[in-house]
Amino acid sequence: MLVPTSLWLLLSGLAPLSALKISVSGRCQWLFAPVALLFSISPLLLGELTLLSSMMGMWFLGLWLFRCRLYLKPGFIILTYCIALAAAICLSAQDFITLLIGLEVYTFATAFLLLSGHNNSGCRKCVLRFLLLSAVMSAIYLLGCSLLYVQFGSLSFEALNQASVKADHITNISNVLILGFLLFKLGCAPFHTWLIELYRNASYMTVLFLDTVWKFLIVVVFVQVIDISTLSGGRNMIYPFAIISMLVGAFLPIFQSDIRKFLASSSVGHIGLMLAALIPSTHGAPEAATNYAAYYAISSGCFIIGIMKAEAQHFHQLQGTMTYSPLAAWLVLLSMFAMAGMPPFGNFLAKLDIFKLLASSQNYVLLSVAAVHSVLSIVYIIKWGRFLFHEQFPHHKIN
Repeated sequence: MLVPTSLWLLLSGLAPLSALKISVSGRCQWLFAPVALLFSISPLLLGELTLLSSMMGMWFLGLWLFRCRLYLKPGFIILTYCIALAAAICLSAQDFITLLIGLEVYTFATAFLLLSGHNNSGCRKCVLRFLLLSAVMSAIYLLGCSLLYVQFGSLSFEALNQASVKADHITNISNVLILGFLLFKLGCAPFHTWLIELYRNASYMTVLFLDTVWKFLIVVVFVQVIDISTLSGGRNMIYPFAIISMLVGAFLPIFQSDIRKFLASSSVGHIGLMLAALIPSTHGAPEAATNYAAYYAISSGCFIIGIMKAEAQHFHQLQGTMTYSPLAAWLVLLSMFAMAGMPPFGNFLAKLDIFKLLASSQNYVLLSVAAVHSVLSIVYIIKWGRFLFHEQFPHHKIN
């Protein structure tokens, strides 16, 4: 049941919102009106809340259909509630301190979720390193907030938007510190090593959460923060991170036969593409980045569900999948094409919007690197997707 549903969800990108010029916020706004009133969420964020809720719904559907009884304990329900609460806090935050509180709750709940899903020694070490690095980056973020408060006397988003921009060293340093914290949370290069280790030691259901709900929420938060007038100068700061992330995400997946590490390394490249969309300070840049994040989350979620159905840990274990489980094999293959931004999927038009933004703003270096990333994505699809058509039945079980 889950695999046909995922196929339908993936193929629904044939008529993407970016092509039909339909506002996501206007479609299901009435569903989240009480939540918006409760948390004072801006109407512009209702679309993001709709997509985030849909991704969590797909995650719960996977938990139920794959009979993951470990995830149905009371402790897991509490962790899920904390994640949902943290997401609401992040989306409704009106200042940097409230945003930090939401992200910290989100981080700790996710860490315990990782331990509940795959509690081995390797996973415990990775989670501990992740929490230590998060603590260091949170201290850096607070230092940036302190410098910002010294300069403007407020940490409110509204007050900072109305303040006159000061192009001095203190403001630039605060931009670097605050945006560096968010870049770490995104897992872009060169901050991607913790992400690969977490993926490698996590269960597939946890990876499904990290690659959909986690990534999408952090992207939405990053889009909110980068639009603040006093931090708009940080767009130039993320320029090298976008280039490095796209290059890492283009070359590294070619050499990753482990499916979890492949997902982590390829997601770095997609994060770089989303960052590239935010560099031009033109109308439509935040929408382009958010649309691409949503389509990537849906396609990667469908890919993981197909892999779980095929019960594979490495790509060579997919041999014979087209014979004994053709529906799962087609879901994996189509999801890989969608993740690479191939037509006629919605990812293609979302990526096309980013290419148009870069071309109109004359960012030809970013445009060239994005084109290299797109071409090399086809290379690793051909390299790893061919195993689906090999006629050898696997003898393995999923961990």
